[in-house]
Amino acid sequence: AVVPAGTAAPRVYVRGKHYYVDLLPAYAKLNYGSSGERMLLCTVTRTLLELKGQDVTFLLGGSAAVSLT
Repeated sequence: AVVPAGTAAPRVYVRGKHYYVDLLPAYAKLNYGSSGERMLLCTVTRTLLELKGQDVTFLLGGSAAVSLT
């Protein structure tokens, strides 16, 4: 698992073939560093795109963010 047990799942919104993943603020406290953050985002992206999505946009606490840190 790329997220520790007990961490709430992000909310995923679908608009046509576009996915929006809203990560809860708790994800910013995972202290993964850039490599772990990339692993998390790539895993979620790959999972969603396998469902025939076109793209994935990530939000942190409902707002656009450049990084989880």
